[in-house]
Amino acid sequence: MKYLFLSQIYMILSCVRGTPEVIGKLNGFINLPCTFSAEEDVVIHWTIKNKESERVHVHSYYEGSDRLENQDQRYKGRTSLFLDQIRNGNASLQLKNLQKSDENVYTCYVSAKETTTLLKVEGVILFTVAVWGEQCKNVTIPCSFNPGKGVVIHWTIASNQSQIVHRYFDGQDKLNAQDESYKGRTSLFLSELTNGNASLQLKDLQEGDENIYSCYVGTETESKEDKVKLNVADFRHSIEYALDHDRLSLKCHASHVYPSDTVTIEWYDVNINKIHQDFKTSSSCTSCNVKNKSYKCILRHSLVQSTWTGMWETKAYEQGRVACTCNFCKTANAKSSVRLYLRKNGTEVPVASENSSSLLISDTYLVRVQGKRGEYSLFLNTADDSGDYMCESRTSDRIIIAVTAINNTPTKETQREEKRERWSIGLSFVVLCFCMALFVYFSYCKTNKDKGCIQNKDDKEENSSAPMKDDDKESSRVPLKDDEESSDAPMKGDDSK
Repeated sequence: MKYLFLSQIYMILSCVRGTPEVIGKLNGFINLPCTFSAEEDVVIHWTIKNKESERVHVHSYYEGSDRLENQDQRYKGRTSLFLDQIRNGNASLQLKNLQKSDENVYTCYVSAKETTTLLKVEGVILFTVAVWGEQCKNVTIPCSFNPGKGVVIHWTIASNQSQIVHRYFDGQDKLNAQDESYKGRTSLFLSELTNGNASLQLKDLQEGDENIYSCYVGTETESKEDKVKLNVADFRHSIEYALDHDRLSLKCHASHVYPSDTVTIEWYDVNINKIHQDFKTSSSCTSCNVKNKSYKCILRHSLVQSTWTGMWETKAYEQGRVACTCNFCKTANAKSSVRLYLRKNGTEVPVASENSSSLLISDTYLVRVQGKRGEYSLFLNTADDSGDYMCESRTSDRIIIAVTAINNTPTKETQREEKRERWSIGLSFVVLCFCMALFVYFSYCKTNKDKGCIQNKDDKEENSSAPMKDDDKESSRVPLKDDEESSDAPMKGDDSK
């Protein structure tokens, strides 16, 4: 309340002498005052006018939150309102990291009225230009001169001239005294020296590269020295998920973002229709809950004009033999990679991985992975194979995740059908075996019966034609026994006759 009261007095006094003026320190911060009568549905717009008298958006607020999609790039990450004071009628703007180029007349539009404030920036200019680069990528630090003969170029750290970044003279690079931390990471545009271009390209930016660099250029006729501020933005990103067979939830986020408030996240569906957009480092796609769909999130870093894309594709299978395929781009660079893994019950089980030099397959899946480097498939068809198989392809500016969701766990009805099928197959097999046994048995009996009849007939014929032996003859002359004799004797009745 004290601050609001002083601001109101300041504005009243300023109306007497025209546009109020505030003075800020170079590289410091300043509060540009603006007050209004507190009301509902507050709309706040801070703007300036460029040389063409066109309105440039500095900061906007409405519908209860900051709206920075139209904010001018120069102000990204450097402006903020006192959000807890808006309900008290305070629409003042805080501007950080003041630059000489920030000097202008700032207009505050709120509650159908406009308030203007003139900003001036004082202080020693330590550098002539500032550039932004993204960590782990390349950046060009600008420096120009009037072309001439006998060009000498020295790139050093402004606060320590003995720390040599890059040197050029006598028509070639001279790197024998180059600081170790810059070895192999610097180069000049040699073909552009005749055009007065002494810019330095710095590769694979590291956090420690953020500094003020001195560019000294001398020719036979003149020399000059520029100081350039290099800012290194950290922009790490990822896409994550929580997935089961009922609901899919995706999250896209950037971590270690520097400076803050420089990231926007956009979500798109399979038809490239924008789902929604967030002006923060983390965003969830709450509507991404449908199977067999594709989604994409795009992260944009405003200062380094960098974008990163995360793509997600899901295919679900309930039963049957499924081929899970993973491809590796043959034109990918050394930092690209692809890996296939199973995610089940909150754990990850590696299946295969590949980079530009090798393909590695887990021992568990070695006999089941078919294919070669660049494209391989894993075939799945058992209940133990159920889970989410993730094919994750990464490059420096994107990640593509293709999910094959397998659910081979049989239902009760499926189990009953499989049981009936097994019984049917078993019974058919038993009947077949029985029929084959009968066929073999009767075939065997028929074959042996035919052989037996022919043999008996031949034996009879042989016995009938063979001459009798002496023993046989003698046996034929053996006298009959009493019973035999009595059979030939006359009956008693005949004797009486």
